[in-house]
Amino acid sequence: MILIIFILCCLSAQLIINKTCSKLNTLMRVLISIILALTIVSYLFTAFLFLGLSFFTYQVSLLSLTLLFLAFNYKSIINLKLLSIINNKLSFQELSILLATVLIFVLLFFNNTLRWGKWDAWAIWSLRSKFMIANSNFFNLFVDEIAWIHTDYPLMLPSLIASVWKSFSNTNPLIPVYVALIIVLLVLLLLFSAFLQKKSKRIFAFLILIVAGGTINLDLYGSYQYADTLLSLFFLVPIVLYSLSRSNLNISLCILIGFFAASTTWVKNEGIAFFIIFTILFIINEIKHKKNIIYFIIGATMPLLFLIYFKIAYAPANDLVDGTNAESLSKLVDWDRYVLVFDYLINFTLQKFPFAFLLMIVAILVDYKYCKTIGFQAIIALFSTYFIIYILTPLGLEWHLKTSIDRLFHQTSPLILFSIFYYFASNYNLDIIKKIKY
Repeated sequence: MILIIFILCCLSAQLIINKTCSKLNTLMRVLISIILALTIVSYLFTAFLFLGLSFFTYQVSLLSLTLLFLAFNYKSIINLKLLSIINNKLSFQELSILLATVLIFVLLFFNNTLRWGKWDAWAIWSLRSKFMIANSNFFNLFVDEIAWIHTDYPLMLPSLIASVWKSFSNTNPLIPVYVALIIVLLVLLLLFSAFLQKKSKRIFAFLILIVAGGTINLDLYGSYQYADTLLSLFFLVPIVLYSLSRSNLNISLCILIGFFAASTTWVKNEGIAFFIIFTILFIINEIKHKKNIIYFIIGATMPLLFLIYFKIAYAPANDLVDGTNAESLSKLVDWDRYVLVFDYLINFTLQKFPFAFLLMIVAILVDYKYCKTIGFQAIIALFSTYFIIYILTPLGLEWHLKTSIDRLFHQTSPLILFSIFYYFASNYNLDIIKKIKY
């Protein structure tokens, strides 16, 4: 039943997004609608757990709200054109390339997939989902005895998995796999759809599709079933929306961008850093349009209040924050730690993620103005934050680097590609584009 409800939620979200983001292409609007529906389902499922209400009550309430919304907007449903992939339809050749690339990507994903995923998937994310499918066990998720599964982490991914498990009345290991596949495909297709606004720029859509699918290990890390792929998606959404709509921001868009930016905090703790960074950048860029800032804050309010309630009422202190004290601050002047972290970052980049970062260096050398983009600034601020966290970490530094650095690169790689491709697609008209026949 939850799948039927989710489809209705997606349809409702589609109506909202069509009004809010009318100038975006159809594929982009469909993708944003799915992401919005996933986010709302996660918040509501967890809220009903907080309130101690049954899953049946949750389903009936969500179904009722969705049907009521659709009933009030039935005329808009009739006008929906979901079968057209974009406003200016893809040619047969273009559609064939898209489908072939996605098919190859899916096959690679399943080739890499393990039952229950890698360590963090079964030991943290899926395990937490199991606590969420039984109301009586939910509060045991936060006891000290299992603090090793990072019980302070937000619950978006576990709640999505748990809601499906609960509906099927079993813990089928295929559910986390399919959830992970949907998320990683959303990342890939969101990158693709961001460049479909103008036909003259469409070559960039196919370039980023191939580059993202083949050079940043998106299929591999996506198959791990970690929340980091979901976080990379939520890093993308507010920056993509803001970049594409910056010249025609309206009230609804500002609220939506604020909502998605703040919802990164419900995915992983790293999302808190991203939200702070993005908010600062948004305020700087919109300082002359104070109403946009106000509506952005309004959109961010609900997700932030939800997270604050979770952190205060349920989640224990984060191990990094709890372990930081006055003695830890002395690490700020321990230059050996800086050397170790910097050396590890450089070596890991060159060995595992060389293309994205070499592409960034080339972009800076070709046009230094790329450094002024919100995407580039967010990336630099994020890695600066990660760098300081490594310097101050109360955990073993080498162990912390070894067990987390690959996920940080995975979180940010799609954003890196988008920021580079979008800047050059927006500012350069390549002669080769004019020679391509669609």
